[in-house]
Amino acid sequence: MLEYFSHVGIVVKDLEKAIEVWTKVFGLTVVERMDVEAEGVRSAFLSTGAAYGERTCIELIEPIDHDDPNSAIARRLTEHGEGVFHLAFRTGDAVEAARSLTDAGLRAFELPPAGTESAPRAVVHPKSANGILVEILGAR
Repeated sequence: MLEYFSHVGIVVKDLEKAIEVWTKVFGLTVVERMDVEAEGVRSAFLSTGAAYGERTCIELIEPIDHDDPNSAIARRLTEHGEGVFHLAFRTGDAVEAARSLTDAGLRAFELPPAGTESAPRAVVHPKSANGILVEILGAR
């Protein structure tokens, strides 16, 4: 069902400072930046290299409004601080993957495309995946 690992999402307090650390200290390269107003976040993808013909990335995610009670990222940052937020995988059909995961008893649901993504997405609730949010991205 899952074809390959895409990225790990890390919640940060200050996107620009985090980018500086990950580029200057770890030597990664920013390959994409985006603001997703609908989700109240800004993010940067940093390439860690290629795997299976696709780049594997770290996504640094900062809430646009740190005090927004409707922002999952702002709440995560307030309640738990910086750290890993999700793991993301690619698959041919995220909608079908969500259905299969739900049929298997997991709490999975579809999300609309975000940012530069043109395909639907799905997520698996952390309570169904050993405490980690799993994002499933459809084919580009």
